[in-house]
Amino acid sequence: MKRPYLICAASAVARRELRHSFYGLGLYTVLTVCFLISFYIARSYADSMLQGGVAISKCPLEYPAYLTTTILALYLALCASISVSRERDQGTLEVLFCGPMNHGSYLMARFSEQIVLFCIALCCVTVYFTVMSLVSGLELGLRFWSTIAGSVLLASYTSAFGLLVSVLSKNPRTATAVFLLVNLILIGIRTAASVLSGTSNEVLSASVIYLKLATVVADRALRWVSPFSYCTWLTDAVELGDVRIVAIIVAAAVIYTALLLSLATKALQRRGVRTGQ
Repeated sequence: MKRPYLICAASAVARRELRHSFYGLGLYTVLTVCFLISFYIARSYADSMLQGGVAISKCPLEYPAYLTTTILALYLALCASISVSRERDQGTLEVLFCGPMNHGSYLMARFSEQIVLFCIALCCVTVYFTVMSLVSGLELGLRFWSTIAGSVLLASYTSAFGLLVSVLSKNPRTATAVFLLVNLILIGIRTAASVLSGTSNEVLSASVIYLKLATVVADRALRWVSPFSYCTWLTDAVELGDVRIVAIIVAAAVIYTALLLSLATKALQRRGVRTGQ
């Protein structure tokens, strides 16, 4: 099949999905919820400064930005995780492959649509936090901007994983359950490691200390696999000015994303585009 036809077909699929996303309420609802949560966190920090007089933070808006971009990336990846299995059930996938479309171009169209949509939403997030910074006086530091930049890697990784889950799943329900379960485990380990590593062993019981060691070891083992570790790791490397580590993190994220998309393409070729194949 000629490449120009594949590119045109993939572009048409991506534009169709972008129109559906723009006309739907899902993305706008998620953005609104994220903005409300970020506003509450920023207001709490500002109130603590007014009441206590002192509040120390390198970048007070880093955590709200990380939370916002993470929720946004997970939402779009969740949409990706049910996209292929849903279209297979509806018969849409079979119709698409009757035209100038192959497995790789279809998945790239889906992936490109998710990344473009995330970047557009990320522009809205950046404007929102810029306005919040001007109104509240809370500074947008280096960690904030590195978090915003690193979120693109997070969205790429999670979207590619979502497509792989969607291809392998029999129906949208299974895809949703698997995607949420895997990401909840990764988030749980990352969060537990962050909380427990900052707690002194003197205030912990023996069993909790063993749990802390196990969690920290698991977090370090998953650092090269978990997309949530990538984002914070990249932010720390940018703050330290370690260009070598930044390059390694970016390269590893790109390689893993390409690997996941390649696995999704192979899986789609084997499973086919019809229900029950």
